[in-house]
Amino acid sequence: MILTVNGHYPPGNYTILFDGEGKISVNSPTYKPDVVEEAPGRLVVALDPARSRGAIVSVVISETNPANHIRNIRVLLPGHESELQGLK
Repeated sequence: MILTVNGHYPPGNYTILFDGEGKISVNSPTYKPDVVEEAPGRLVVALDPARSRGAIVSVVISETNPANHIRNIRVLLPGHESELQGLK
């Protein structure tokens, strides 16, 4: 999800939206991002570049329903979810 030079990305709550049924998580080799909110089709995690120390941050699909698989994953920067809602 995030591959940066020296951890330069905005800190804050990243919203991850997806279609289908299953479970996703966000991982980094240097720390475990905090889950702020979790609901079907939605995950909000707090990311902090100071804590990640420039490491990769990835989205992992850990469970999915083969009849309604996870798809259309969208990762939104902090504060940008309302902009996506306006596109519907």
